[in-house]
Amino acid sequence: TDLTSYHTLLYGPAKAGKSTFFYQSSGQECLFPACENGYGALAGVMAVDITKWGDLVQVTKELKKPEIQSKFKVLVIDTVDIFHKYATKQVCQREGVQALGDIPHGKGYAMVDDLEFEMIKTWENLGYRLAFISHAKEKTEKLPTGGEVLKYIPSVERRCLGIVSKFVDNILFGYVVVDSETGGEKRVLYTRET
Repeated sequence: TDLTSYHTLLYGPAKAGKSTFFYQSSGQECLFPACENGYGALAGVMAVDITKWGDLVQVTKELKKPEIQSKFKVLVIDTVDIFHKYATKQVCQREGVQALGDIPHGKGYAMVDDLEFEMIKTWENLGYRLAFISHAKEKTEKLPTGGEVLKYIPSVERRCLGIVSKFVDNILFGYVVVDSETGGEKRVLYTRET
């Protein structure tokens, strides 16, 4: 029942309360390396605005300090979608190319994978619990019996999702529904049926 003791990926549509959920779960023990400003309405939240990969490198140096480690227990990466874009841009700049495909033999993609994995692994090795936020996108899937079903999947790029999935214990889908008793909205978290 204590989500802060697990690494978690939470995805959902805009304004489903993803950032709020982690803040309410962890309070002053969480730090938002915020790649997007989804924390604006959270009074008292501790956040660092991230605008490029170098900002993440600087934050990670700070996270190694004992006084920071004693204050924060959870890192909320908001959003992992933009985290991936910053990693991609970092590799392109470092390699002097416009796009990852310009690096021969597909090596650019592996370089981004390595960069992301090493950053996440560093955070984990420092003892932080990791909370990743992603948006959701709709996907229509054909059923074997005929017909179609609409699914929500994380909007983060597939390769980055694969890396994040190796670290997380929980993948949750957050959605806002109307409470049949009160008529008000409430946030609901879904897990896989298994």
